[in-house]
Amino acid sequence: MNAYKIIKVNDKPMSEHRYVMEQYLERKLLFAEIVHHKNLIKNDNRIENLIIMTRKEHTTLHNKLPKYKKPFVYSKMDMFITVKDVMLKYNVEKYFVYKWIKKGMPCLRIGHLRRFKEMEIEKWMNEQ
Repeated sequence: MNAYKIIKVNDKPMSEHRYVMEQYLERKLLFAEIVHHKNLIKNDNRIENLIIMTRKEHTTLHNKLPKYKKPFVYSKMDMFITVKDVMLKYNVEKYFVYKWIKKGMPCLRIGHLRRFKEMEIEKWMNEQ
């Protein structure tokens, strides 16, 4: 079963998460751009829960995630956040986030992108 919410845009069916991202970016998405749900809940289409990835990055991320046979409720501990999310949360520039990564901030590398588990970042920050 496909849990993505489908809406009509100009009388054509469209995935709501792609529409939300297009409205946010004020442009059409490219075919190669995948809109990923950070918390892995397919019908949570808030812009703060959506990020754009390439197909390769998206496949790599999902291959690194644990596989669940039953529906699973993801907690804050399971959510991945972006460099931009870290910048906003700690009110710092991108330079400092990458400086922290070099100092040992835990992160998942997906191609040239970095993703973080929010709980791991909070624990690491409290240890500094």
